[in-house]
Amino acid sequence: MPPRNRVIWIPRRLVPRPHVGMMTLLLVIALAVPSVTDASSTVRSDQADDFADLRSVESTVIEIVDLATPAVVRIDAGARIRTSASGVIFDPSGLVLTAGHVVRDLPRRLWVELPDGTRRRGRVVGGCFEGDVDLGLIEILRTEADGNIAWPAIPLAAARSIERGEWVIALGHAASISGQDMEPAAARVGRVIAIENAELAFDAPIDAGDSGGPILDLDGHIIGIASRCGHETWQNLATSIDGIHAWMPSLLDPEVSAPDSDLWEGRTNRRAPTGTRRDPSLLARLETLVRPVSPRIVEIRDRDRLVAHGTVVAPDRVIAKASLIARHARTTSVVRASHGDGPALRFEARPLAIDSELDLILLDVPGLDQDRDFALGDGIIPTREANIEAGTLLVVPSPAGNASGIAFVARDRDELHFDDNPDDRPFLGIGSSPSGDGGLRVQQVVANSSAARAGLLVDDVIRRLDDTPVRRSRDLFAVLGDRRIGDQITIEFERDEEIRRLDLDLGLRPDTSRIGVPSNTSTGTSRVSSGFGVVHLIDADRPLESIGGPVIDLDGRMSGWIVARRSRTSMVMIPWERVEESLARIEEQDHLDEDSLADRLCSYRITATPDGKGVIRLDAEDAYPDGTNIRREKLGPEGRTTWGFWNRVEDALEWSATIDRPGRWLVQIRTACPRRYSGTPIRIMIGDQMVDGRIEATENWQDFQRHDVGILEIRDGGTVVVRLESRSRPREAVANLLGIELRRLRDRDTLE
Repeated sequence: MPPRNRVIWIPRRLVPRPHVGMMTLLLVIALAVPSVTDASSTVRSDQADDFADLRSVESTVIEIVDLATPAVVRIDAGARIRTSASGVIFDPSGLVLTAGHVVRDLPRRLWVELPDGTRRRGRVVGGCFEGDVDLGLIEILRTEADGNIAWPAIPLAAARSIERGEWVIALGHAASISGQDMEPAAARVGRVIAIENAELAFDAPIDAGDSGGPILDLDGHIIGIASRCGHETWQNLATSIDGIHAWMPSLLDPEVSAPDSDLWEGRTNRRAPTGTRRDPSLLARLETLVRPVSPRIVEIRDRDRLVAHGTVVAPDRVIAKASLIARHARTTSVVRASHGDGPALRFEARPLAIDSELDLILLDVPGLDQDRDFALGDGIIPTREANIEAGTLLVVPSPAGNASGIAFVARDRDELHFDDNPDDRPFLGIGSSPSGDGGLRVQQVVANSSAARAGLLVDDVIRRLDDTPVRRSRDLFAVLGDRRIGDQITIEFERDEEIRRLDLDLGLRPDTSRIGVPSNTSTGTSRVSSGFGVVHLIDADRPLESIGGPVIDLDGRMSGWIVARRSRTSMVMIPWERVEESLARIEEQDHLDEDSLADRLCSYRITATPDGKGVIRLDAEDAYPDGTNIRREKLGPEGRTTWGFWNRVEDALEWSATIDRPGRWLVQIRTACPRRYSGTPIRIMIGDQMVDGRIEATENWQDFQRHDVGILEIRDGGTVVVRLESRSRPREAVANLLGIELRRLRDRDTLE
């Protein structure tokens, strides 16, 4: 069944000015429009010839993913050692290729999990992990019920059969794409960017869990086995088909000597590129496709700093990612890029409503529909509602009128729930145990949490949550299970034999207590990346600042809205029909007043509070950037957020913190900076107090060490702004920052 179309945007002349601002949303969705058949055929007739080669790639990828997925398996060592690795059946007898570093650390007997969820015992036949070669061989052990079954298999390509610039498909069970064990392998698509001996370099992004998965050509043959990846998403390596053929005899038979990986020479092809996913000529071809959509994309800025993209959904109405706006913009303005000779235009914006399920905020932008450039996008832009399959090729437009990248859909359908990333659940922030008299005694209050901000204390006994009695931890979880960030709850508790009540806004989990999504990326990821329900995961490579814009297909149809960057390999796209449903819900709901909306947005922010030892931790994840270059990364221990690219003296970082009482505080900073670039003078301001120091040397840019900056006397308690800034231009960069710590001192303590 072909995809259906529906018009979501209509010419301004058809939209009467409403008496109530958000009535426009229903007009945009509900007005009668020309037939969808005509809209679809118009797009195709104009662009079919221009993109015939890309359509061919898309249809071939869709077909190969469908045929090959049944042969891609998950490798599991069993209950005691939970691995995250992939493999591919290449022989119907049950022989599985995987990566050598996967089988090296596994027992001789393991589990092979098939795409339908069934599991078979496997035996490690052989493996090699040295130099460019990273190969392992596993045999699936048959049961009596299996008989002589022929397992679904993908054939090996011939040796010396790949060329630089060829399109390739990576299939694997990347841990970061979805936490659902029985999901089929996820597809990512790219091109061969280099071949050297047994090593194949390609730009289809892979991640933790993809090790051992197949790299396929557009004939559906195995041309590589995924091995490892670099910091950038286009840096991905596999053992090539030449290496597979050369090492296969020794993998099958331990009596056969393996080639010497240092002496063996395969084919090398590092000549001028014949094309990559990021090839400017490829993206330039797509400009005619994105031109009707680009005027509907705006920049969300905090002063001069780009925070996110937004999508115009109606005159004077823009949608954006709520948590991104809340955490990284104090004053929100909308900038429309110039699509002619005139300058870019800036408009003030204010929040109208929030859909917590989609992390969507609707902004009112008065005057936006009066902009002359808006007329450039007038006309019919159809929307693609369904039939987005694994392997579908999508295009990411930019506000400037060009294509910023392409993307392929990982699976036919994905669902992201809070179980896929518990960090995104609303977080109360207490540890508790039954009190013995029908309540829950607070054993711990997590610093920087909602409970800490609200003033709950250790030994408080919680009696009720929203008038529901709570006697066990599961009672607490039951009440919080369906809540969202920003929802308010009422806690009835006992302190000093007195029953008290307080209202508390549920917020995010503080960075130091986060679990994180498994990923090898150093690229910044979204703070809220799950809980959206039905989505499509796409392999777009766009920075956090581009979240909030639309995605179109090769017919120019709106396919979805980018709401998050989840990992190295995936961004989250909400199907556009769900965005329309969200706008309809917003129109029907009781609207919050401006103060209530502000409170809800504040729930996405973290205000640091002292922990049980009197330490206030200001994590990089919770900082407000003030500047244009400084950028969020994930270079800290266990993938924690850091700030890097701090090469402008004008850039700075700010936090919100609560000082519970006046006193003396030791200020410490955790940074990484090689010796040759260290020494940049810095200043840390807490309210109206300040202390100066400098960046100390560490081994490298990822060797984070704690250093003393100085002691400050804080005269007044309360909520303050903590600001970190550079006092001079750095040699290369100020430092990579993990965080700041404020430690309360006793009167007799001194700084040694």
